[in-house]
Amino acid sequence: MTVIQTLASTKFVNLVKDIQSNWVWARRRSEDIAGGVQVAAVVDTKDLHQQASAAQTVADLNQVSQEQIKLSGKSILFLVTKRKSLEVDHGAKYSIELAAGAMDKGESKEHAAGREALEELGREIKKVNLVGWNHASSAGVTSEIQHFTIAELGGLLPNADEVIDKRERNEIFEKILAVPVEQAMQWLDKQQALENPKIYVSALTRAGLSFVIERLKQEQQQSLVGQLTGLKNDLRDDVEKASLIDTVSKMIQGISSWFKPEGELQAQVVS
Repeated sequence: MTVIQTLASTKFVNLVKDIQSNWVWARRRSEDIAGGVQVAAVVDTKDLHQQASAAQTVADLNQVSQEQIKLSGKSILFLVTKRKSLEVDHGAKYSIELAAGAMDKGESKEHAAGREALEELGREIKKVNLVGWNHASSAGVTSEIQHFTIAELGGLLPNADEVIDKRERNEIFEKILAVPVEQAMQWLDKQQALENPKIYVSALTRAGLSFVIERLKQEQQQSLVGQLTGLKNDLRDDVEKASLIDTVSKMIQGISSWFKPEGELQAQVVS
C-alpha cells in the first residue's frame, strides 16, 4: 500500500514523500488542477499590430475552430519573464517562455490553452490545435504533466486590459516578443548565448517550438508535393520530357515518405 506524507504545503504546490521509497516530489495542491498547457501562440506577421474587431470572453473559446492551423507567414509569440528561482540560483535575469498555465479539472486542453492565451496575451483566439499530450515536466521532482497546443491568434482585443491577468503582467512578464516561425529556433540560440543580461530558455518552450517547426515542415512538404504533382500533369503529353516526368514522380514519392512513415514504428531494447 502506498502511503504519502505531506512535508510542506504552500498556496499552489505541496511537497510530498512516499514513505516506502523516501522519494520526495512536488504536486499541485488542488485536485481541481488536471495538468498544465503550453501554448505556441502564432499570429500572421502582417497582422501583429492590428486591432481585433470585437471583445472576446472565455465563453467564446468553446466556438474556436479546430481546423488545422497554417504556419507559413506566421510569427510566434514569446513571453520574456522574471523568475525569482532562476535569478537566485543561477543569476538569470530573464526566462523566455510560451504562454502557459494550469488546466482545470473537466476543462478541455484546447479550451485551457485558449483561456491562458487570452489571459496572458490579450489577443483574439481564432483556432487551437492539440499537438502533444501527457508530457512529464520534470518527473524526478514533480508529478505535473504538460499538454502542448498551437493557437492561432488575431489582433489585440479592445478589452485586452479586462482579460489580461494583471498580477502576472505586473509581477512576472517583462515583455512579449514576436519572432518569425522559421527563425525562432535560431533566435532562441542567440538569446541563450548572451552573458549580459543572462537569459534562460524554458525546456517546455523548446519542446513546444519543436512541434511548431515539425508542423511547418510538413505543411511546406505537402505544398511542394502539390506543386510537383501539377508539374507532372503538365508534362504528361510531352514525350521528349518523359525522363523528367519520371524524375518528378520519384521526387514526389520521396518527399511524401518524409511525413508518411512506412510500416510499424518499433523500439528495440538495447540494455
